[in-house]
Amino acid sequence: MRNFTFALLILITSTTFLQAQYLTAFEENGKWGYKDNGNKVVIQPFYDEANSFGHDFAKVKLNGKFGFINKKGKLVVPTVYDNVEWFSGPYSAVMLNGKWGFVDSHGKLKIDCLYDKVYNDYYHGKSSSVLLNNKWGRIDLNGKTIIPFEYDYLAYESEGLISADKNGMIGFINMKNEVVIPFIYTYADDFDNGYVNVSIGDKTGVINKSNQIIVPIEYSIVDRAEGSNFLLPSINDKYEIWSPTEGKKSEAIYNMLPFPVGHIYAVGLDKKWGLIDAKGNQILGVDYDNMIELGYFADYPNLPALIMVEKDGLFGLFDEETKTMVLPIEFSSISTEFSYAYIMQNGKYGLFDLKLKKIVIECNYENIQAEDRGFFSIYNNNLQGLVSSTGKVMLEEKYSYITVGKSYILAVTPDDISQKFNLKGEPIK
Repeated sequence: MRNFTFALLILITSTTFLQAQYLTAFEENGKWGYKDNGNKVVIQPFYDEANSFGHDFAKVKLNGKFGFINKKGKLVVPTVYDNVEWFSGPYSAVMLNGKWGFVDSHGKLKIDCLYDKVYNDYYHGKSSSVLLNNKWGRIDLNGKTIIPFEYDYLAYESEGLISADKNGMIGFINMKNEVVIPFIYTYADDFDNGYVNVSIGDKTGVINKSNQIIVPIEYSIVDRAEGSNFLLPSINDKYEIWSPTEGKKSEAIYNMLPFPVGHIYAVGLDKKWGLIDAKGNQILGVDYDNMIELGYFADYPNLPALIMVEKDGLFGLFDEETKTMVLPIEFSSISTEFSYAYIMQNGKYGLFDLKLKKIVIECNYENIQAEDRGFFSIYNNNLQGLVSSTGKVMLEEKYSYITVGKSYILAVTPDDISQKFNLKGEPIK
């Protein structure tokens, strides 16, 4: 049983190595092959052109024709095509004699090369848009026509709908070729979270899947805020803020795009920043030089975040949960380590507990350093002391060296006298 376990461990380790193997193309005497991470030749130089691996396949060229190989060097799609595109879903688009079709990962031609142009949209679903005789339609995995060739253009599927161009106007159809949004627009993006930018002439707005106008079609541009549903129509290079469900939340007063900090958003005007909540309501005026989500909360996205706010070279902490400053803007630096923040005021360090949201060690020390067992070393006049994570002073700063063990604390005085203390800071006799 022991030998079997050891053999299984070797097998798992070898398999993990192979899965993690990264192959790089190299040239030798005008031919291309591949080497592994250790610079060992895995695939001998044989091809006229070699591309990087993606989805375990690499596009190669031989005698003017393209195909795909796998990481073992096996030709999975023969080099007989004028061009090949990367696999998307089960298929790769291939071109032969100027016409496009689709092959699977075994090299089998699944859909004949009949089409003038294709969008390999099989990654998103079970059909793809293709061009035939200057008209766009849509075919399924077997090449069967599911949307007739009657459109001047068909885009990729987005959220169950397809942007279609007919007689110079754009609308949206579903997979049954039913018109969901009429052909009344001159431009349309793809749907994103149920909403899409559309234009009529040089004016842009936002609609939903029922063609209801969410943002009036009267703006030059409408942006989106990263990580949110905020809609940001622009007037004279300034942004209004719109909520898809609550309408306009602010006039055009911002000229820098919002970005997420925690679960709320920083908004900017002339290099000054404020904060708005997830509904677009302003919660901190545009009066600050910078906004940064503390890294601890980025690692725990379900927790309400603390946001470092800078003004005139000083820093404080804003609590998105209570919408208050839990640390006033009076500190020259704030840096985090695990669930604590080292804070500096008047050249002295203190400690802020990010979970308790309060100062646990006042700014009275030249330096503070985390130790084992939840203790912190404190320093003044080149001498060391020790405090607990709650701020209780265990040892005054009068030692040249302190180390925290599993069951005791060892402190050494400047006179090289060693003293032992228990983890409560009491002397051990």
